[in-house]
Amino acid sequence: MSDTALSRRKDEHLDIVLDRRTAPATVAAGWEYIRFEHCALPELDLTQIDLRASLLGKAMRAPLLISSMTGGMPRAEAINRHLSEAAQALGIAMCVGSQRVSLQSRNSQGLTRALRRLAPDIPLLANIGAAQLREA
Repeated sequence: MSDTALSRRKDEHLDIVLDRRTAPATVAAGWEYIRFEHCALPELDLTQIDLRASLLGKAMRAPLLISSMTGGMPRAEAINRHLSEAAQALGIAMCVGSQRVSLQSRNSQGLTRALRRLAPDIPLLANIGAAQLREA
């Protein structure tokens, strides 16, 4: 797939997500009228629970990950920038997703130094497909 076609396809993914006409229909099932009293693990002192973790030598406030975000086209940069700032503020990891476009076009729109500057303290991850490893 050409760089242009791949970028266009990824851009279409954003269009689909942002288009209200493609949002799932909201059909009430009655759950909005039910309330449960939450009392899980009453024998634990919640103030003693520590969610901190580390990954790849980077500290995290919780073992959570903003995962597989979009990339490969200019408007994805703003999305990744905002999400990396949020991940940094929350102290959780972020995965920018596939590096296919970056590898094929030799640009740096995936896991970039700019994102690392915005999120210096958290794990920043990316994925590389088996097909791209085979081509390398």
